[in-house]
Amino acid sequence: MLTLNVVAGGKIWNTTATNCYLNIHGDIVCNGIIGNGAIFDGLSLGIESSVCNATGTGTFDVSRIRKNTNLNRSTQFNIYSDINIRFNLGGQIQIYNNNASGTSRFDVYIAAGATLNLIPSGALTGNAAIDGDIVSGGVTQSAGSFTIDGTMIVSGTTYFATNNTAVNVTGINCITGSTTVTATNTATLVIGASIVGTGTGTGAFPLGTIVTSIINATTFTTNYPANSTVNGFVLSSGGSCAWIINNGGILRTAQVSTNFQTSNCTTVLGSPTVTTISTANLTIGSGISGTGIPAGATIIAIINATTFTISTNAILSATSSMNFSGGNAGHLLRVMPGGTLK
Repeated sequence: MLTLNVVAGGKIWNTTATNCYLNIHGDIVCNGIIGNGAIFDGLSLGIESSVCNATGTGTFDVSRIRKNTNLNRSTQFNIYSDINIRFNLGGQIQIYNNNASGTSRFDVYIAAGATLNLIPSGALTGNAAIDGDIVSGGVTQSAGSFTIDGTMIVSGTTYFATNNTAVNVTGINCITGSTTVTATNTATLVIGASIVGTGTGTGAFPLGTIVTSIINATTFTTNYPANSTVNGFVLSSGGSCAWIINNGGILRTAQVSTNFQTSNCTTVLGSPTVTTISTANLTIGSGISGTGIPAGATIIAIINATTFTISTNAILSATSSMNFSGGNAGHLLRVMPGGTLK
């Protein structure tokens, strides 16, 4: 493991406003100065090790922090010291998963006593997301989480949202009571992704089942044991994202975004069938809201490229803009007792 160690009296910075990424393949110890304080500097960090711990009592200012590569499919970034992020161009996403493989996770932990501060630059604010292309409209399956025991301050938008889409994994075999599952190929699975059985495998996994480890090219494990023994079915999976604010943790944000997709849809009074231009980015379990849709409705099946069904019948015949959120490729927000979102 390689450690970036900035000792007391030492300093590392980029000297220009152009973003320059320093990829970290170990830990970060800062007892000196990273960046250039309140003066914007383009030094940015790519967190690429399987586990990276940021510690120290120095001054820590960077432009951006993100996961760029798939050298390790899963990266855990643990923040034990104060960090300021100051990126001031483009879409203003300052910390996120940028890996384009579609099979990676970037999990960020902010420890008690530490503060991660996304600082504005004039009228430009700092935003936070796991799914980094949520603003640009990209389709990378970017998974991960923020777990907050300390304080996170977002001067702009916190995206409790993702446009991750579901992917189908074939040849699924599960056994009643077992957390070990086999598949034709696990290449498109991501640790932390939730899974839903389809066809003959409908109901094979309990609600909330996720991938906990990928053993090899054909085997993975889940957090819950299978409900039944089923062979040869297809499951739907996607890049899951989560925000968890634990007891004592604080997330302070200027605003939030919760819808990951908006699309025109047509409903028919008394029918659960809904049509739209394309179902490509919809997922089973996603919430749906809009004209003619009862409160709490979710998608229960994707019929074809333009048709899906919902959990309750429409209460109005209409064509209007619908909002979609959550789902098996969607987001989880959990504010634990004693946690604060404001």
